Amino acid sequence: MGLWNGGRFLNITFVEGGEELLDRVAPLWEKLNEHHVGISTFFKEDLGKRTFSQRNQQWIQKAKHGFLRIDLAMEKTSDKAIGYCVTVIHEDYGEIDSLFVDETFRKNGSRKLPYLIAVGLAR
Repeated sequence: MGLWNGGRFLNITFVEGGEELLDRVAPLWEKLNEHHVGISTFFKEDLGKRTFSQRNQQWIQKAKHGFLRIDLAMEKTSDKAIGYCVTVIHEDYGEIDSLFVDETFRKNGSRKLPYLIAVGLAR
């Protein structure tokens, strides 16, 4: 899939998987956590102490009675993860637990990227 972003055309591919993709989520989750620390009024200290390893374990624990699904948006030319959606799927419902798109890919035509990642759940 191609998207226009800041004067350049992005070739983006979507990858679907499970726990094996968590390492690819880590750098993006760290950016998301930094963002939350920066805007939080009441939980800044708690969020600042949170690690990806802790969050990872929470997702794995939540998925014990279902399964963990990870959708990644990857820039083809660099094989870099630019967005993700972590979902816990249970027997009769699913819950988007975390969704993030790198800020450099949120402008112009790529602003629909979070939507495209989340809609991947319907595939």
